[in-house]
Amino acid sequence: MKQDSMQIIDATQSLAGLEAFLSRREANIRDVTVQTAAIRQEVTEKGWEGLADLTLRFDGVKKSPCADSFRVTRQEFESASNWIDPPLREAIQVAIKRVRTFHQKQKRTDWFHEEPGIRTGQLFRPLDRVGVYAPGGEAVLFSTLIMNVIPAQVAGCPEIVVCSPPQKSNQSVSPLILGTCALLGLKADQIWSIGGAQAIFAMAFGLQGFPAVHGVFGPGNAYVMEAKRQVQGEVRIESLPGHSEILIIADPSADPAFIAADFLSQAEHAGGEMCLLVTDSRQVLDAVQKEVETQLDLLERKEVAQKSISTGGALILVRNLGQAVEISNRIAPEHLEIQTEDPQALLSHIRHAGAVFIGPWSTEPIGDYTAGTNHVLPTGGHARISSALSVDDFIKKSAWCIWNRKDWRISGQLR
Repeated sequence: MKQDSMQIIDATQSLAGLEAFLSRREANIRDVTVQTAAIRQEVTEKGWEGLADLTLRFDGVKKSPCADSFRVTRQEFESASNWIDPPLREAIQVAIKRVRTFHQKQKRTDWFHEEPGIRTGQLFRPLDRVGVYAPGGEAVLFSTLIMNVIPAQVAGCPEIVVCSPPQKSNQSVSPLILGTCALLGLKADQIWSIGGAQAIFAMAFGLQGFPAVHGVFGPGNAYVMEAKRQVQGEVRIESLPGHSEILIIADPSADPAFIAADFLSQAEHAGGEMCLLVTDSRQVLDAVQKEVETQLDLLERKEVAQKSISTGGALILVRNLGQAVEISNRIAPEHLEIQTEDPQALLSHIRHAGAVFIGPWSTEPIGDYTAGTNHVLPTGGHARISSALSVDDFIKKSAWCIWNRKDWRISGQLR
C-alpha cells in the first residue's frame, strides 16, 4: 500500500481538511437516474418480455418471457436447502434466532385510553404484501436477507416475496440465498430470480402473475437505490442505503490491530466505502496506518479494500475526545465504534449514528451478523433523520375514537 493511500487529516486547528474530504465524496456520487428510468420504462411497458431482455443483458442469463421462468421451482428450492454445510447452517440458525429475539421486543400491541364518555386508541396492522431484495452479485448477502425478512415476519406480514438475481452457474437464485430462505421458513413460491433495478420495479408495479407489493426493502447497487427512490410514494421503502460507513473513535487505550481489522471489514465490501478513524493520539493514528497496510495484504478482496481506503479512508487527529464526538455527530455514520478507556462517558453525547458498538470486543461485524441488531442502517448522513430497519417499517398505525352523545355536545362548544 502506498503511503498516501489513506488521507491523514489534522483537525486540531481547522476542520477545512475534513470538510474538503467529505465534499469530494459527495461530488463522486454517480448519477444513474436516466439509466434507471429507462429500466423502469422497459419493465412497466413490456412486462415479462422486458424483464427477460434485462436479465439477459445484466445477468447473462436467458429466461422465457413468463412468470414461471422467473419463479423458483420446488425442486431448485429443496436441492438448495441441503446445499449449506453444517457449520454455516448452524451459524445462520444462531443469527436467525438472535435477530428474531431482538425484533420480537419491537412488536407493537394495540392500546386504548378511556375517560368518562370517551375512548381513544391505536391499531397496529402489518403491510399485506412486502418484497425483499437480496443482492447476489459480487457478494451474496444472505445476512441481509435475514435482516429484512425477520422484521416482516415479526410484524405479521401475510405475504413476503424475495427477489434475487439469477446466477450464471445455475440459471437461478444462489443456493445460499435459497438455503437461507428455507431456514427462515419461506417457501419456493415466494422466491423469484429477478435482479437489479428491474426487480424493484417488478415488485413495486407488479406483472401478470406477480402482484405488486406494498413495501420494497433491501439494499443494492446505485441502480437499485435509484429504483427505490423512483418508486417511493408508490410503495413504502425503508431507506436508501449506499456504500457502507464506519467511524471509529479511539484514544491511547485502543488496540491498533483491532481498529485496522474493523476498518478493513467495511473497506472490502464493494470498493466505495467510507472508513474513518478519529483519535486524539498521534501514536494510535500512526500505528493504525501501519496495521492497515499489514492486514490489507492478507485479504482475499485486497483490491476492493484498497479502492475503498484510497477514496474513502481517512485518519483524523483531533484535540480531544469531545471534538471527536462533534465530528462523529457531524458525519452521522452508519456504524460508530467507540474504543476508548471509558466509552460509556461518550455514549450519552452521541446524537447521530445508525448503530453504535461500544468497547474493543464489540466489533462491528458482530452487529452485521450475529448480535441480533439489524444491520440495515442509514448511510450518507441520513442517521440524522432515520433509523435502523425495524418492525415499525412493516406496520401501519390507525387511530380510533368513540364518543357518546353527551360528550359530542360538549365538544361542539369548543369551536
